[in-house]
Amino acid sequence: MAVLAAVLIAVLVLRSSSTPSHTVVLSALAGASPGSHATATITGSQRVPVNVEHVRPTDAAHYHELWLMTDATHLVSVASFRVN
Repeated sequence: MAVLAAVLIAVLVLRSSSTPSHTVVLSALAGASPGSHATATITGSQRVPVNVEHVRPTDAAHYHELWLMTDATHLVSVASFRVN
């Protein structure tokens, strides 16, 4: 399972945004596919679209997971997904 993670700034932008939208780059953790990354577009709505690129395809038994985190002990899983 590969993991993509966002730094604290993504959470801060979500809570304190005074402009209509922001795009935040989410960084891949060690062991992820080379060049893998994601972007989240934070608007005023309750949904945050995430675009994930350059991750390895998964089979039926595996999946990728997206986490928001500040460090290895302060994290929350926000999505899991498969790539064809």
